[in-house]
Amino acid sequence: MLSTSNPCYRQSQIYNYYACPYAFNLSRKFSIKTTPAMEFGLLFEGYLFGFKDNVDQAGIEKGKLKKTIEKIKSHADFLRPYFISGESHVRNQYDDIDYSISGEFDYIGEAIVNGQNIRGIFDIKYTADINKIWESKEYKNDFLQAYVYPYIHLKLTGELLPFVYFVCENKYDQLLYKTYEFHMKISDMEWIERYIKMIHDDPINHPNINSCLNQGDYKNERCKYMEFCEFGRSLLSGNKIMNTEDLYHGVLL
Repeated sequence: MLSTSNPCYRQSQIYNYYACPYAFNLSRKFSIKTTPAMEFGLLFEGYLFGFKDNVDQAGIEKGKLKKTIEKIKSHADFLRPYFISGESHVRNQYDDIDYSISGEFDYIGEAIVNGQNIRGIFDIKYTADINKIWESKEYKNDFLQAYVYPYIHLKLTGELLPFVYFVCENKYDQLLYKTYEFHMKISDMEWIERYIKMIHDDPINHPNINSCLNQGDYKNERCKYMEFCEFGRSLLSGNKIMNTEDLYHGVLL
């Protein structure tokens, strides 16, 4: 019988470990504030598949321009026919002996990808710029959902499904989207299992100070858990002795 005291890890928490193990630890204790970009994503997904019970549709829509709302709705209407049959907002959890892994699939079932009908697990992203944000991703950790969600489904059902991101750009009136398609192998599932076990077996979660100012899609943003991190806050605050001899002139005198 599994212990009820076993930790349960979410994909979004595991994602933080790569940059900073201490951020992973903080993500299990604290929730970050919802940003405007996240609100747009929640609206797009809600108009596309229906709003989840824990999403305050009216609260998110409040204060936003009518034309902005209509634009997001039109984007959802454009994309919806690509999802043929399946379930949305599917929560799953796999219980290992020492821990659990949970995740919520945006959609599982059949969808049209690159002109072909594919049965798989699908995740929706609503972004400002596909090229700047998504084409710069190059590490496995950048696409962690593509590993974790098929892993959970495989463990629960024995079926290894493809995973596809629908990355939708909100810049234009007519939706621009790109699909990132993953056909995972058993070796990929073995890798993510080893990675999760390594994280679980790390009792210290050391902070990585170098990552404090090297986060986000453009790798030049502060860690999103800076508000709660005593190490990062001590790095950015305090006193700095300035030496005028080290400063550039800027002009010739």
